[in-house]
Amino acid sequence: MEQIYKRIGEFRELWSAAVTSEEKNRALKKLVERIVYNREGNRLL
Repeated sequence: MEQIYKRIGEFRELWSAAVTSEEKNRALKKLVERIVYNREGNRLL
């Protein structure tokens, strides 16, 4: 569970620093890709 909060914290930092919509989209995609990858790989975030 701690790792999940870490990933969300990283996402929030990227989102806060994002100036353009493109940067926000990249931050969101990065978070989603990690969740999907880890879910498919049966790993915890």
